[in-house]
Amino acid sequence: MSLVSKINALAQAIAADIKALAAGTGIALLAGGGLASNASGLQLDTAVAVRKVTKTIGDGAATTISVVHSLGTRLVTVSVLDVTTFQAYEVDWSATDKDSVTFTFAAAPAVNSLIIVIHG
Repeated sequence: MSLVSKINALAQAIAADIKALAAGTGIALLAGGGLASNASGLQLDTAVAVRKVTKTIGDGAATTISVVHSLGTRLVTVSVLDVTTFQAYEVDWSATDKDSVTFTFAAAPAVNSLIIVIHG
């Protein structure tokens, strides 16, 4: 059995154990604690917990770049960092819709030169 297969089997066993515990056999989920349970098992309570998406962007040509985050909300915070120095960049951006953010740069960022971090 490969290492990947072993890790997948272990993850499935842990998920089954957590699902059984959440179903009432020993784990209590606190309201507002960031986790919720349903018939499928445990899930992140997105009304409480923040999710994060990171992408590397820049193609050396585009000054407007749309990033799909699929967080399902326009209520996001954004950070833009240099991929090498992690220096923060000030950039114009807008939550285009509930699943994407559009960035507008004065000059096109170099190829894969920026890291975008979106929380929502």
